[in-house]
Amino acid sequence: MGWKTISRDMGKIQKNVPDDSQIPIINYYSEKIINGTPAEKKHFSYEWSFYEISIYKKGITKKEVEKILEQIPYESLSILETYYLKNDCFIEENYILDNLKQIEQIPIKIVHGKDDAICPVKSAIELDSRLKNSEIFIVDGGHSDSEPEIEKKLIEILNKNVW
Repeated sequence: MGWKTISRDMGKIQKNVPDDSQIPIINYYSEKIINGTPAEKKHFSYEWSFYEISIYKKGITKKEVEKILEQIPYESLSILETYYLKNDCFIEENYILDNLKQIEQIPIKIVHGKDDAICPVKSAIELDSRLKNSEIFIVDGGHSDSEPEIEKKLIEILNKNVW
């Protein structure tokens, strides 16, 4: 369940990478975003951010993504995202699963969207199966905590479990 095993449909942004490129997509984008011409920086930053936002929330439309991108500094989002991803989010493979003993006594609630395109539901199920004191809720939604069913479940949990 490490970051490297998280499935991400990179095909949507692969169209901007030459077919003969030997560089991983994430590295190619990062290079263009950081060291490209001004036009390349803008293009690759926009394309990366569009991709990220388009898979963040289930059923988000192209118009909704474009509206979000008009309101945020997508250049910095793309720099941050590509930097972390090309460095495996600075976490060793299976680090969380290998260190669950440190949190085994903490009651944990896992709320996960069944259609999460960023973090597969199987990863949440595996995490839950390895925790001794957890409860998992698989609800309709994608990755965002603003998805209606995810938000509803989070509020329900908080209202029942005020610490």
